[in-house]
Amino acid sequence: MKVLKPSRPEWRWCLYDAANSAFSLIVMTTVFPFFYAKFVIPADAPAGTATAGLGFANAAAGLAAAVAMPALGALADGRGARKTGVRCAVAAGCACTLLFNLITPGMTFAALALYAIAVFAFASGNVFYDSMLTDVTKRSRMDYISGMGFAVGYIGSVIPFLIVLAALFRFGEGGAGFRFAFTVTAAWWALWALPLLCSRSPAPEQKSAPTVTPKTLARTVKRIWSDRNLRTFLCAYFLYIDGVDTIIVMAVPYGAEIGLGAKELIGVILGIQIVAFPCALAYGALAARFGAKKMIGFGIVCYSTTVVAAALMPLLSSYSVKCALFILLALAVAANQGGIQALSRSCFGRIIPPEHSAEYFGFYNIFGKFAAVLGPFLVGLSGWLLGGGQYGILSLLLLFAAGGFLLNRTKLE
Repeated sequence: MKVLKPSRPEWRWCLYDAANSAFSLIVMTTVFPFFYAKFVIPADAPAGTATAGLGFANAAAGLAAAVAMPALGALADGRGARKTGVRCAVAAGCACTLLFNLITPGMTFAALALYAIAVFAFASGNVFYDSMLTDVTKRSRMDYISGMGFAVGYIGSVIPFLIVLAALFRFGEGGAGFRFAFTVTAAWWALWALPLLCSRSPAPEQKSAPTVTPKTLARTVKRIWSDRNLRTFLCAYFLYIDGVDTIIVMAVPYGAEIGLGAKELIGVILGIQIVAFPCALAYGALAARFGAKKMIGFGIVCYSTTVVAAALMPLLSSYSVKCALFILLALAVAANQGGIQALSRSCFGRIIPPEHSAEYFGFYNIFGKFAAVLGPFLVGLSGWLLGGGQYGILSLLLLFAAGGFLLNRTKLE
């Protein structure tokens, strides 16, 4: 297997994944939900207040990002300002993360508002960052470089996460531990974004500023939908990535439901980040030999097998066997998670016009945003109707089967 050496522009692009992945893992996944529930919310608040507040904040940020992404992408394409978009996202995201340090108990609205703005900045920045893949590398290298970006992001987020965990154990659940965590996250995001943001742009700068209106965006939608190959790929991506995202979101709640403890679940989260690092690299390299579509299909088969095994887990009576199987399945998910996401990004980058990369990636990220709707709904509805979480998990096979069928009808090589 031939090892490809990334160029300097490619390395700078990959390092940004290490920068913003720390925000995703530390702030969005672990620390901020804990900070909001244990530090910000008053002790006498009704049960479910923290969950509801975070749900509304995430929904508002996601909806705002989904609505704004195509317009922001169109502006960035016209001005040649994709890197400027990343700069604004980093500045806003880091500023809000640092402002978390000023939050005191009872400031619920301020905390949620800052969090929503930070998540919006994170999501918007990813549109510009993803679209720069077409600027920094050749189409023949997109699979490998996209995989490299995800790999660097996984391993790069583990380092600050371990630092933050050590600080929280040292300072406890008070304000000092949380302030340290937010400061480290903002500093890490800004530091590792500098190589990309301070480099010269390889893309030609365009001086004309386009007029972005609902009519121009509607024309873009029409262009995308009239391209049968692109339309089929986006529908396939929506279905199978929905299954992938649902497993990521539901893994910890499902583990808790079958009896796993907090220590085991934290260990699983760390294990996923570490295992995903080499596997994302391997996916990119294997795609050069077998083709990206075959590797995405392989990932879909692996996820389907994992779903079946997870559904059988409640039948096990031994806690130790159940725990070992859950960890094994989590690592299997980690082995395919980064690869299937990376190759999806690079495949999309190859089949779109490079001059409209940011605008098209805006729509691509919309599909990714709304993908995490159908899967959790199917899991919840099936589990409720059939009386068990394992039946809900099995419903994801429908998404993987439909996504794999449509993917097979696309031309990506």
